[in-house]
Order: sequence, then structure tokens, then C-alpha cells
Amino acid sequence: MWHATVTGLTGTPLYRFSVRPQGATAFNIVRDFSLTNTLPWTMLQQGAYEVSLVVTSGGPKEYEDTVGFEFTTRVTAGIPVVSATNNPLVALYSAPPCITGVMTVSFWPTGGTTAPQTTPGQTCQPGLSLNFYVAGMQANAEYTIQQTTVIDNQSYPGRPLSFKTGAVNDPLPSYSILTPPNSQSSTTDGIMLMAFKALHNQTPFYPSGAAFDLQGNVIWYYWDPEYPTSPEDGYVTRPVQGGTMLMLVGSQNALREVDFAGNIVRETNKHPINTQLAAMGQDQVICLSHEGLRLPNGHTVTIGSVEKLLDNVQGPGEVDVVGNMVIDLDENFQVAWTWNAFNFLNTSRVAPLNEKYTGECTLSLAKTANDWTHGNSLLYTSDGNLLFSLRDQDWIVKINYQNGTGNGDLIWTLGNDGNFSIDFNNPWPWFSHQHDIEFDGVNYEVFDNGNTRVAPPPLGLGGGKSRGYVFSLDETNMTATVVMAPNLGSYSPSFGSAQLLANGDYAFLSGNINGKQTTQSLELLPTGAINSNFQWNTASYRWFRMPDLYTYTQ
Repeated sequence: MWHATVTGLTGTPLYRFSVRPQGATAFNIVRDFSLTNTLPWTMLQQGAYEVSLVVTSGGPKEYEDTVGFEFTTRVTAGIPVVSATNNPLVALYSAPPCITGVMTVSFWPTGGTTAPQTTPGQTCQPGLSLNFYVAGMQANAEYTIQQTTVIDNQSYPGRPLSFKTGAVNDPLPSYSILTPPNSQSSTTDGIMLMAFKALHNQTPFYPSGAAFDLQGNVIWYYWDPEYPTSPEDGYVTRPVQGGTMLMLVGSQNALREVDFAGNIVRETNKHPINTQLAAMGQDQVICLSHEGLRLPNGHTVTIGSVEKLLDNVQGPGEVDVVGNMVIDLDENFQVAWTWNAFNFLNTSRVAPLNEKYTGECTLSLAKTANDWTHGNSLLYTSDGNLLFSLRDQDWIVKINYQNGTGNGDLIWTLGNDGNFSIDFNNPWPWFSHQHDIEFDGVNYEVFDNGNTRVAPPPLGLGGGKSRGYVFSLDETNMTATVVMAPNLGSYSPSFGSAQLLANGDYAFLSGNINGKQTTQSLELLPTGAINSNFQWNTASYRWFRMPDLYTYTQ
């Protein structure tokens, strides 16, 4: 843990931590300007580094200091070693240097029949040891860990080592298995990553992310070194391919990427983002929420909330309105591109249910505000654009992003009164107040919360349950065809996620059943029948079914 102190500075200090390999020109920001003067950070790569600390109190004057240090190898006499980390379910495997090839590390329960899990590969670097986080292990269990080096398609296994995990040291919610997984369940996607989320800051706070196997055994959770005894309020937004997690967490509204041991890879928050937006002449955000998604180009997109006073648009006189901004952050978590709903949507199209804002942002222009868009999910498309789920508009919109060069124009709107016709013989064919737009290569999936559909007539049908909603799109003829929309047996007014599994089943999360601290994570057969059902004693924003903790594609 890095600690910073400053004396003689007038005002409230803000701290920014950056790192670079010794001899490199540019620093990489790890934690952008925040009130926090600590940094849980490390590197897996052996070598010399410099850490830069910049401190400001909000004025033009900045104070900077730089410290050099070196990560030395844990390996002695050419023998690999496995070490404990601060997270009791995560090990650090250190391999001796290899001259050529690619090395991976596999691990499995000692004496068991469970198939091994394997880390992503690392390229050999002569003279430098290779280090791997080993994550996906049950608590208080013995594991065998073994490296393999592949050279010219020939495998060279290393010496097996033993490691025993520790006990979980953070509270986790209780659960019930209402319908256990069976022979038709997708064992390829045998890990459940849960994004637990407290409702309206109601305690208890559970770890922002925790992973379980299909028997309900915990195999990873986010242990925060800065809050070792009690987690902060937060939630995982997405895993990242290769083995890190993106999350929104804490009182400073931080967008944070962490490694498996809990160290910060990079982090920003609304304050440095607003400084950059102001310099660009753009609206500022009152908070970040709902999304953090890694794009193929290494950028990360998130969602900000924008508050504006509109005159005689969404009501008589001056009305406070909260909309959304898509924020594209580069590899250094600096603003690279934005899209503001106020610039591209018709502000007179009020939310169908006329919701008032009750989110976690603090309003600054009025005591109450119209919750106009409530964006909650982003999807990168194969043509380089973005889909944006706007819950309170009952719409999904396609934005001209073009990998950061687009003008932000709306390509189309999807949903009731949108640009598409729909083929679905149903009293209410469209989704409403949906969450988590996903694409499986053929069809799209969303969790259809159904708030507008179940509203009293004449607006809605006067009742119903949330649905698992799968559909296809013909963007040439502008038609949507519903593949399936089964009743999920419960109503979740907020939260939720959707996913096609490897065996053709579907995973849907009802994250807030009847507005209570209750979650159901469901696997459905292609017929819509429930295959398995876990019930958790807390709300959850999303869940992800994964083959291992290192592998994720949206």
C-alpha cells in the first residue's frame, strides 16, 4: 500500500498517482485526482519503476514528487514458488525466467476430479521471471498448481506445487438453490460472477463482486485493501478479458479497474472527468453510474448523469431534468469522446412513467428532477458503433460512434414508438425499462423488467412479470422479430441481465424482486423452461456466467 502525505497546502488536497517503468517517457495514471491519499498497487512484471504523486487543492498550482523502486523476483535457484496474496482465495505463482515460448499456469483441487483451470499465457522474457494471479479456487482447500511452457507447439510441464487457500474474511449474502443445476445446465459456463448491489445505500454492503461455482461455493470475491474489514458500497459493471474487473465503487463515485488480489489497475471519478469536460466546453456530470465496458481498442466506456433546467419542455415553467452522457475514456482513463442525450434526443419525449430521479447522484439545480433517460447498459457493435439502453425511455438507441470518430447521430431507435416494426403476437410486444443489451452473434438479449407493461391501464396491462427477452433485428428492412420472451415468474422493477450460454441455454438475472433485497439468477432452456434457480438474499445489478474468471467477451 502506498501512502502520501502533504503539509502546508491550503484547501482540500487531491492526489493523483501515476507509474512508469524506469527510463520510459510517459507516466500512466493509476488513480486520478481524488481525496484518497493511499494506493493499493503493484505490478506482476519484474523491473524498476517510478511512482509519481501530484497534489493540488483545486487551483492552478500542482506539487509533484517521484519515487523510484524495483520489483525483484521471488524465484531462487530457478525453482518456481507460489505465494499467498491479501485475498485468501488468490495465489501468486512466480516462474523462473524462460528464454522462448509462451507459459501458462493450470490449477485444480488436489486429489479431485475437477477439470483444471488455466491462466492466460505470458510470453517468455529472458532473464525475467513471470508472475501469474491464480484465481477461481474454493476457500480452505488444497490445490495443485503447475506451469506449462509451449515452444513450437511442444508442451513442457513444470514441477507441480501445492497451495492452500484461506477463509473468506468478508461477509457474503446467504442464498438458496431453489432449482439445482442438472445434466442440461451449461457446465462450460460453470462460474457465476455476481455484481451485488445495495438498494439505495441500504446496508449491509457486500463485496462489489463475488464468484461462485454451480454448487454455490465461493471461488473469488473483491477484497478491498483500503476497506479490509467492511466493504464500500459498489458493484462490478463488467469483467475484463484477461483477468481484471471494472466496477463503480465508493463515496467518491470511482470507476475502478482492479486485479484479482484487489490492487488498483486504474481509477478515475467524476471530479477529474468534469475538469476535462469543462476544458472541452461540455456539460459536466453529477455522477457516474451503471456501466464500465472495455472496448476492443483498449478504451473504456461509462455513463454519466447530466442535470439541466428545461423551460416549458417537460412541464410548465422551469423543470429540472436528468439525462445521460456516454463517456469514452482512453487507456489512461482520460476523456476521449462523449455523447450527450440532451444534444441528440427529443427532450419533449418525457419518460412514459414520468419517473422522478431517485438515483445516487446529488442534485444541484433543484430538489426534484425528472428521470428522463436512465441509461443503464452499453454494447459495442461489429460496425464500430454503440447501443445504449435507455430504461426510462423504453428504448435502445444506436449511436454513431465509429470507434471514437463518429458524430454521435442517432442511427436508429428501438422500442415502442421507435424506428422498427415488430413481429410478436403479444398484448405488449416490446420490452420496457429493460436492462443489459447483449448480442450473441445472431440474436440480441435483454432483461425485460416490464415496468411500463405492468403499469395500470391505459398505459400498461395492469400486471405481469419480468421477461427474458430474445430478439433478432433486420436493420435493412427495420424489423424486429422476438425469438422468445418467457415469463420469469417474478417481477424485478430494476436491475437485471441477460446472456446466451455455450450450450444454447439462457441466463437471466432478476436483480431486485418486488423492489426488495432479493435476487434470482436463472438458467433457462431454449424452450423458456427454468433449468436452475439460485435465490440470493440481496439485490444484484448483474451476473455473468463464465468458463473461468479470465475469459469474458460481451
